[in-house]
Amino acid sequence: MLTYKRNLGLLTSRYGDLERRLLDLFAQHPGERRAQLDRGMDFEFMYLLQDGLLREIPTEGASIDIGGVRHGPTVYALTDNGVDLVRRWREGRPIEDQP
Repeated sequence: MLTYKRNLGLLTSRYGDLERRLLDLFAQHPGERRAQLDRGMDFEFMYLLQDGLLREIPTEGASIDIGGVRHGPTVYALTDNGVDLVRRWREGRPIEDQP
C-alpha cells in the first residue's frame, strides 16, 4: 500500500491529468506501446515527452494549421523507459529508484 501511495504521489506531482490517463491506458493494455491522437496534444503530454517516457511518431495524412498549431493525427509511443515505468506501476513496484 505504501508503494502504491508513493507512486501515485510521484505521478500526481509530476504529470497532469491527461498524462496520467494516458499512462493508465497503457497500464490497462500491457501489449500496447502506441496511441494515435491529435498532433496538438504535444502540449498536454509535454512532461512525458520531456522526461523521455513518450515520443511522437509523425504520421502521413491529413493535417491543418490553425493559428500556428498543426492539427491532425500523430502517434505517441512509449519509449523503453516509459514501458519500464508503466510495468513497474502496474506491478505495484516503485516507479522511481529509492535512495
